[in-house]
Amino acid sequence: MKKFVAFVFVLSVIVYPNGVTAYPQGKGRDQEAKEARNEEKLEERIERNPALKAKIESLLPPGANVKRAASGFRNEGQFIAALHASRNLNIPFDQLKAQMTGSNAVSLGEAIQKLSPGMTEKQAKEEAKKAEKQAEEKKAEPAKAKAEKVSGDIGLLDTEKNYMIVVTKEGKLITLDFNQKTKATEIKETKVKMGDVGLGSSAVVEYTTKGEKNFLSKMEFTPAKGESTSRRISRIMEALAVTPP
Repeated sequence: MKKFVAFVFVLSVIVYPNGVTAYPQGKGRDQEAKEARNEEKLEERIERNPALKAKIESLLPPGANVKRAASGFRNEGQFIAALHASRNLNIPFDQLKAQMTGSNAVSLGEAIQKLSPGMTEKQAKEEAKKAEKQAEEKKAEPAKAKAEKVSGDIGLLDTEKNYMIVVTKEGKLITLDFNQKTKATEIKETKVKMGDVGLGSSAVVEYTTKGEKNFLSKMEFTPAKGESTSRRISRIMEALAVTPP
């Protein structure tokens, strides 16, 4: 019985270390694969979100692209915080990224302190918190509405209620709101007030959509002239379902 127990004990000592040695190797490969998947997901998430991508692009250093810059970061928050810290402290983004990614990655605060020798640990942590807060605010801020352009004729212009209707060549009616800051430029590069734009003028307008309303941001127009004016106004009124005078 004693011999049997001794044999099992010795066998266990031989087998167990081998098991331990093999386990970390497998875990390391799994961890690397997991990090690669996370990195891919981060880049994919940014690519699938045009609004987020546009926000990030506004923070990138000259010549950088989102995909290359995001590579290696765990998530959007860490990535955007690094971009903010780079700007805030005038630290080259590539240097900051090198500290925060890879096998010897450190936190944003540690990276800041390493790259700013004159900064105390407390100051570095405060700068990291500031950048992380900016990153959260950047992610939460609404995306800027993309301006659209359309060409057509001005069918209605109300300078009291500050709105107008543009009739496109296809007969589509687009209602646009404007204010005192709205710019209107005549084709011959003469800036005029909205009240100077006449009905029947041919216009190219630029507007953004916010909620259920379209807001006019810029307009270029050619005043209606000659015999074509009455014909143009008639066509516009037909589109607006108004009987011409």
